[in-house]
Amino acid sequence: MNTIKRLFLHSPRHYAIAAGIGLAVAAAVLTKTGFVLLFGYIDALTTAGAVLVLLGLLMLTARLGAFDVFAFALTTLHGSRRYPTLYDYTEAKGAERK
Repeated sequence: MNTIKRLFLHSPRHYAIAAGIGLAVAAAVLTKTGFVLLFGYIDALTTAGAVLVLLGLLMLTARLGAFDVFAFALTTLHGSRRYPTLYDYTEAKGAERK
């Protein structure tokens, strides 16, 4: 339960930001399709829901460390590498996340 709570129930601020993004996407779709037909509202809520689910999954994979390889590659390209190997880098980032 602690892992699920840490991954999904971590910050009310993130939920407020997600609600704002969802409302903005729904408003943009409703502005494009019109406020008259029910299909416009269904399209707006479906689009906003899909965007929020995909952004949530992207943030979850980032929080689990899926993009550490790309971050390590960028530090290698810039020449400002503090850790000699990718393993050391991922261990340090994992310790920072906990």
